[in-house]
Amino acid sequence: MVFPKSALMLVVFGFLALFSGDSLAADSNKEKLKQMLDNANKPQAVSNIPSNFLSGLWVGYYDYDSRTSNTPPANTFSIVFEQTPEQINAIIMEPAPSNPDVYAQFAEAVNASVQGTTLSFTKVYQSGSTLQYTLSVDVQNKVLTGKWKINDQLSGPVKMWRMNADDLK
Repeated sequence: MVFPKSALMLVVFGFLALFSGDSLAADSNKEKLKQMLDNANKPQAVSNIPSNFLSGLWVGYYDYDSRTSNTPPANTFSIVFEQTPEQINAIIMEPAPSNPDVYAQFAEAVNASVQGTTLSFTKVYQSGSTLQYTLSVDVQNKVLTGKWKINDQLSGPVKMWRMNADDLK
């Protein structure tokens, strides 16, 4: 899998901005990340994936199942997971095409759990909006595939690939 350097640089700069202390938004995101890491999420259930497999940077896309003239376009995102024996945490950054006032929007993954080879979590945007993710874990190919849904109203496919420094060389 090859990604343009410009796209990868945007991800890197986005995370640098997220974790720097140079802006109120970054400070707010740092506080949310600290709270997320300090809070005890649900313990992991029985897992058939390696204990640290999810930890690191993943990039992916999501789309919508039912398209109308008002359906937003498919969107890309980056997500950084931290997987410990006790919990799984993640911070998500994605473009905000429906909000012209901001370039990127941030979310966190909460209540994450692994059952067998299925990863489930709730994505919570800064606005408070939530959606559910249910993903199949393909350890060999370093891919997560599945669905997102908002209640029973909207849903769509999701696919993520694990990124390592060697993938960029």
